[in-house]
Amino acid sequence: ITPEIAEMDFVYAPISDGCICWQNVCEAVDGELVLRGYNLTEGYLPPTESHSFSKGSDDQNQYRTGDRAEWICGRLYLQGRIDSVVKVRGHRVDLSGIEAELDKCPEVEDVVAVANEGRVEVLVATNNLRAVREFAKERIPQEHLIAFHAVDKVLYTV
Repeated sequence: ITPEIAEMDFVYAPISDGCICWQNVCEAVDGELVLRGYNLTEGYLPPTESHSFSKGSDDQNQYRTGDRAEWICGRLYLQGRIDSVVKVRGHRVDLSGIEAELDKCPEVEDVVAVANEGRVEVLVATNNLRAVREFAKERIPQEHLIAFHAVDKVLYTV
């Protein structure tokens, strides 16, 4: 955020014939960035179950972004994510969701997913990586973003 934007009372978003005023409120609630306002959507399209969207006490829509945030001396500081959702080549990817889905594959003994340089790296303890890839193609929409690596054992400490 530039100093000019930090000093503004309103944030403007460009549209095809000019600018619209974005009179939403940014708050840090329990360490998470929350956007609130009447012009926020009520949910994702197509309609999906999400705990990110809700109504505030003033009946305005609010969106919990999943970004760790804190106001310090009147400035908003973003400090990473509180969940495991990352952006990879423009796609929102839930790393823990990938791990949970792959864990259902009978060929998987253990799995861990991390975002690394524009792709998702998945370490899979398996003897049949081909079967894991086929399972992922059927069950994970972002499968094309994943680089699979077969390992003997997933190490959690060094």
